Amino acid sequence: MEYVLILSTVDKKEDAQFIANHLVTQNTAACVNIILNIESVYKWNNEV
Repeated sequence: MEYVLILSTVDKKEDAQFIANHLVTQNTAACVNIILNIESVYKWNNEV
């Protein structure tokens, strides 16, 4: 069995809920986590 982890972001909680419900209903995903208020630190154009 192969396991895959996919991370994604969306602008609105409602969009995340729609995507999550679709993925689980269609058996594309066994579980979807919706995590609000994530803070990201990243490098873009050579700046953090």
